[in-house]
Amino acid sequence: MYANGGQDLSDSVLGVQIIDGNGELLNFGGQVMKNVAGYDVARLLVGSKGQLAMVTQISFKVMPSAYVDKLNASVKLENKSVLRINQC
Repeated sequence: MYANGGQDLSDSVLGVQIIDGNGELLNFGGQVMKNVAGYDVARLLVGSKGQLAMVTQISFKVMPSAYVDKLNASVKLENKSVLRINQC
């Protein structure tokens, strides 16, 4: 189960800061959503789970909860209750 609505964690990554094998601090990606071309190195590094470099900072994209989530809670009424509401 995923905390971000069923997506893989690496799908929500915008950017990372890492320490490479030489001890250098490197930044990949960014802190805001934007259209870019090229390889998604930030997503690769998060997906490697620390095998390629030591990740020191991660920026995630955050989405608000959908209004539909609240609507789904009210749909769980019994059929008779829904019919009574529709008749009002």
